[in-house]
Amino acid sequence: GTKPLEMNLLPTQFITLYPDATLNRPMRIECTLSGVPREVPLENVLYWKYNNPNFSLTGEHLYGQAPLRAAGVEVDADNQNVLAQKFMFEHAGSTGLWTPENMEAANALDVEGADKLRQALDDLQNRNDSGTQKRPYVNNPMKYQSYGMDSKEMDLVQSRRLSKEFIANVFNFPPALLSLERATDNNFDAAVKYVVTNTIYANLCSYRDRNNQWLVPKFGFKKGEVYLDFDISSLPELQGD
Repeated sequence: GTKPLEMNLLPTQFITLYPDATLNRPMRIECTLSGVPREVPLENVLYWKYNNPNFSLTGEHLYGQAPLRAAGVEVDADNQNVLAQKFMFEHAGSTGLWTPENMEAANALDVEGADKLRQALDDLQNRNDSGTQKRPYVNNPMKYQSYGMDSKEMDLVQSRRLSKEFIANVFNFPPALLSLERATDNNFDAAVKYVVTNTIYANLCSYRDRNNQWLVPKFGFKKGEVYLDFDISSLPELQGD
């Protein structure tokens, strides 16, 4: 019954939205704290969300869709790249198999000699302190057969860079700010300005419009009588303009 005194951000992970008959707006909002759901008066909540194309009868679309969900496949691929790089670092390169070159060498390599060779290679591969002092030695001709791709063939670094750029684009964020080795002073300044004019400005416009619909009438003003706005020119990135 009074004018708003302050606005607080509701923790969205504790919020439950119940759709109305149109399924397009929330009819009731609950906030669950310490396991106890408490209803929040709808008129006291500024409802502002991302767009969500996934319509659901249970009201899933009311929550908006996080940009990372749209880029989920790319995020999973980037995570797999990290695991692949970690595996290759731990195992000092690609995976392969040591075998005798011919049948005569295979017959000459007894079980005990093979076990010693396997243990020495394992120590070297896993960088065991005791193993780094030993060098595997056999007096039989051996050959190495790789059955995995090395880092150059997999091109993990390049694919990770592409994943990073794709995820940045999902958030409308210039990839140049994440790849400083390729950023010059000119395109770095342009990228920072892009963030302000194309990302921050768009979000501010959306937030401003919702406030004009919801907050301004709370102070008793008629529609169009008072208009809430922001001055983006006060941001230092736009001072040159």
